[in-house]
Amino acid sequence: MPAKPQPSCLFAWNMTHPYLLAAMASFDRSGKLVVYAVAGQMVGLAIGPALAASVLGDGDYSIIIKLGMGLFVVSLLVVLAPVIKSQKLSQTS
Repeated sequence: MPAKPQPSCLFAWNMTHPYLLAAMASFDRSGKLVVYAVAGQMVGLAIGPALAASVLGDGDYSIIIKLGMGLFVVSLLVVLAPVIKSQKLSQTS
């Protein structure tokens, strides 16, 4: 039986995605960064299931959950540093 996405994950994604795009838009006034981010999201949606299937192995989904959590932390750290820097710059000016 295929795994179903948890409602809390879908809710969190739908609530945080607009803020993520807004944060990226504040870094780049030309708007190109948001376009690249959406394109990267589409690539991730295409590659994600293949990556999960290659990691799945003997049907143990805990590995996939840990991989997803790890990739989330990495993406959070990648986005968090520019957000903090942007906030500090906006407070000083």
